[in-house]
Amino acid sequence: MINFYTFYLLFLSLKQFIYFVLIILCIIIFLFFLFQILGIIRLKKLKFEIEKCEIKLNNLLSQKHRVLLQIFDFSTKINIKFPKEIKQVIPNFLQKSNKNDKTSEQIIIPNLLMKTSQQLIYYLEANKKIKNNEIFIILKKDLLDIDEKYNSILIEYNVKVTIYNQTLECLFYKLAVLILNIQPYKNRNI
Repeated sequence: MINFYTFYLLFLSLKQFIYFVLIILCIIIFLFFLFQILGIIRLKKLKFEIEKCEIKLNNLLSQKHRVLLQIFDFSTKINIKFPKEIKQVIPNFLQKSNKNDKTSEQIIIPNLLMKTSQQLIYYLEANKKIKNNEIFIILKKDLLDIDEKYNSILIEYNVKVTIYNQTLECLFYKLAVLILNIQPYKNRNI
């Protein structure tokens, strides 16, 4: 037969068990929200770094555009005759995409800029009149330096975007991602 004291001890141990379970649940909930907060902080930091890389990439594209303009202007000053296919692409592209508005960086498309610079440099290197000119060599070196910087920052950008997107897919951060409706970034080519 169960006496009052046994019932009291059983009740105390059940009460302690419930407290223990509640404490464990509180710790789990606390850790869950801590992971959410840490995830948001990590995503904000990665987003800031990605935006810094985007700014650097856009600045380098603008610099490349300016150097291409200088090369084109220099080559026209010394009366270089361009073939029809280069005349169609280069002057229109170079003059219309360097306006002083906020969308000029969006107008400059990296693929078209790359194609334009390649066509211009290949043609001018084949021309003996300009190939050994000091100004052309300096401008070409500037263009190659910009391309090298652009490619290294592009790799950095794509790595950070990949880490950012993988962080979005992490199970610990899913709730914060869903609540804040955070969207993934896209990798850039060229």
